[in-house]
Amino acid sequence: MQKPTFVVAIFFFCSQFAFAGEKYQVIPETESLDHRYAVAEDTGKEKNYVVDLKTKKIIGNLTSTYSSENHHDNFQATWSTDNTMLIISHTHRYGDCGTFEAVSLTKGKAGAALDLQKPADESFDRFLRKTYGADYDPTKESIVFGYDSIKAETDSEWTARAVAVVPGDKSGTSFYAEATIRFRLTKETVSRSNLKFKLLNIQ
Repeated sequence: MQKPTFVVAIFFFCSQFAFAGEKYQVIPETESLDHRYAVAEDTGKEKNYVVDLKTKKIIGNLTSTYSSENHHDNFQATWSTDNTMLIISHTHRYGDCGTFEAVSLTKGKAGAALDLQKPADESFDRFLRKTYGADYDPTKESIVFGYDSIKAETDSEWTARAVAVVPGDKSGTSFYAEATIRFRLTKETVSRSNLKFKLLNIQ
């Protein structure tokens, strides 16, 4: 009976740390490939952070508000192969995108989060207009896109699945649409995020 108790105690220690005197919990499956960094949630507020697992310090703020108490939400953290970029996708229960953002790490510090949702939404919208023509009319009601299945193809190139329930085809019935969006994130020093988004293709 002592061995299972010991294992549980170790898991709790590894998943929760005290940062600045308060409790923060590391979100499962968000560690960088070198196991140095991860994403944590504030256990008292709906706030997310990038944390250094070695120093147990917060090294950056995210705009995502994922909480493990919202059991139906989906949260994905994908790291670049060199552990210097991180993309966050937080999708709510009914598929709408809560957050789609990227951060860059330089010398152990995370820059400001770069919003990927706006440029991705604009690209996906153009794709749907071209693909479905008159059957696609987002003006009839609100349409919200979601992004998941994010993959780092190289240190700077990424792919993600874009999904949407499209309202207003000619029969009045909504239909499901998806595409793969490929984009590049390059580092620059002229923005607060130190990152620049460029669409490569969507299909």
